[in-house]
Amino acid sequence: MNFLKNLYRSGKLPRWLIFLSIIMFIVVYLSFRETTQAKFYNGCLQGDSRPTPAQCQCLTDYVFEHLDGIQVIAIMEPKRIRKQDDMERIQQVLRAGTEACGW
Repeated sequence: MNFLKNLYRSGKLPRWLIFLSIIMFIVVYLSFRETTQAKFYNGCLQGDSRPTPAQCQCLTDYVFEHLDGIQVIAIMEPKRIRKQDDMERIQQVLRAGTEACGW
């Protein structure tokens, strides 16, 4: 507790909090992205068209280059898509991705 009081009195608390917040954001963002990519890749491998691991990796990379993590989650959980524009954008990226990856 004395450490926080001394830190606050020294005027370094805001910089410390900003630094900690940035680090936390980066860690959470990267871990969220990695777990979402793994889920998407595994879902791709279990698809009806029986794609190869190379095709799924290609599609995963393509999708994550063109969509953000929330939109990718919406692909895996279609009930989350509320707007027609979002649905069309996602479908367009998936079509282009499958063509680019040789399906």
